[in-house]
Amino acid sequence: MQVIDATLTLEKYFQNAFDIAIYERYINELIPNSFDMIYQDIANYDFKNDCLPIIDRALREKALQQEIRQHFHVIVKDLNHKIAAIFHKELTCTIILYLGLCNGAGWVTSFNDTDYVLLGIEKIIELGWNRKKDMIGLLYHELGHVYQKQFGILEQDFDSKSDEMIWQLFTEGIAMVFEQKIVDDRYFYHQDKNGWLSFAEKNIAQIKNDFARDAQSAKNRYFGDWCDYRGYGDIGYYLGTQLIYYILKYVKFDDIINFSIAEVNKYWKEYLKDTSLE
Repeated sequence: MQVIDATLTLEKYFQNAFDIAIYERYINELIPNSFDMIYQDIANYDFKNDCLPIIDRALREKALQQEIRQHFHVIVKDLNHKIAAIFHKELTCTIILYLGLCNGAGWVTSFNDTDYVLLGIEKIIELGWNRKKDMIGLLYHELGHVYQKQFGILEQDFDSKSDEMIWQLFTEGIAMVFEQKIVDDRYFYHQDKNGWLSFAEKNIAQIKNDFARDAQSAKNRYFGDWCDYRGYGDIGYYLGTQLIYYILKYVKFDDIINFSIAEVNKYWKEYLKDTSLE
């Protein structure tokens, strides 16, 4: 596992203000030939109004940059050994703390046959995820996706939008359980602010029934900081976690990550009928 802090050179590249041509050089020197993919990822955004203010703020917030950078270096220290001690496997990937184009606070992708975990400091600052707990949750969660990608099946083809939504629930649940196992705390959710966890625990029966209904029309109220489920965002992460703990009563973690969508649907339907974790 390789670790790179690409925020250390931001002042070198952006001395006055953000410039997309300079950014292209910044990102291509960091990850060769990656700019087109990163820029295309935000093609549907109004870059000037949606992205640029967030990027400019990140470049101004020197103190927050430093705080995030300090947490990052503490969290990544001996991380692969910690993962190997729990899961008995080591990840082969490159973790980069960098300035993104609002692609996400955490993003797992591949370039030139290398898996990357990209942590966008601009989104981390925008979302207020600069606490150590937030940084731990963010990084460990993304590494959970890498673990499923490298030792299981992360991507599948789907016949319906419903299957696609249930698969997202499943993979986010896998990443959450991976994260909690490293932290050694089944109740660790960095999303837990303003009563989020208490609400989710008290309303899990309603949440899973609403999700089952919404999946039929591909209505997403569950994933993304912009989503709203009865006043709370990202509630799907809790539901996905509970689904995986239900499956873990019958199947080992390393077998679960190799499930097909058909197997996920089988256990999802069983979980909908189960009330033991409610």
